[in-house]
Amino acid sequence: MARPKSELKSAFGRGQEILFALLEGVEDVGGTDNDARKIVTDKKLQRQIAQLLVSIKTLFAPVNYDDPAHRRIDREKYYNVADSLRSEHFPIRHSGQANVTYEYVTFDHDPTTQEVLDEVERRGDVELPDFANTRDFHNANPDERKKAPVISLCGAIVTRGGYRGVAYVFAGADGLSLVWFWLGGRWNRFCRCLVVRKSR
Repeated sequence: MARPKSELKSAFGRGQEILFALLEGVEDVGGTDNDARKIVTDKKLQRQIAQLLVSIKTLFAPVNYDDPAHRRIDREKYYNVADSLRSEHFPIRHSGQANVTYEYVTFDHDPTTQEVLDEVERRGDVELPDFANTRDFHNANPDERKKAPVISLCGAIVTRGGYRGVAYVFAGADGLSLVWFWLGGRWNRFCRCLVVRKSR
């Protein structure tokens, strides 16, 4: 009768292999154990290593912050627009033109809006897009919203009916919608939150 294999033992051995490989890599470039120990406390270093190991989807788009179309809401161009939304709910933070790098923040559970905001702040290397970022992203990458929903928390956070909510753009297979969602509301984990890489 075959002996059952211990999953814990196997996992422990695999963890050792990964650790040894990392230490060998540090030695190969002339580093020491002190260099390797930095990963324990240096959060930025942890993320840099993780980014090398994990394929993070990055996308690009040229953005014209001065385009007057970003400062008005043409309801005919959207699948749905909440009646109470106005252009002032989607302020433009920058001016001029820029080539912008985007990525998605995702979760392995159904996050609240507040969790998304907290994660963006924790990351530190990305920020929420504004309305110009969002519109020009979807103009340059029209197929992205057809793969899975893209949410862009690019609007103002206000109190409505006693609840704190954010104006946002929901991009799905049917098109773009401008709507509200409260900070305690939960998103489906399949939604991808659009963020912008900080560059200035």
